Amino acid sequence: MVECFDDTVGLPWAAGHTLPLAPVSLELQNLCAFRAYSELRLGSSELGGAQLVSLRTSAGQLLHASLQVLWRQLRDSETLAGHTTVT
Repeated sequence: MVECFDDTVGLPWAAGHTLPLAPVSLELQNLCAFRAYSELRLGSSELGGAQLVSLRTSAGQLLHASLQVLWRQLRDSETLAGHTTVT
């Protein structure tokens, strides 16, 4: 499920709620306001190592497949040089 938020205004802090992990939240806010907001208010967290590897693998496979299609069409460096334009 994807939630959409107005990116110009953050979610309001509910009256009567205490600041979670007060010293930690202030430290996070000082380090990076965006990260503090995303972690404490939106409940996000960093991607784990396995997720990053999976994303990198997918990106690498997509790049490889794209270059394979390109080189099938170009066939050699001479053809590539013929497509090069100087601006």
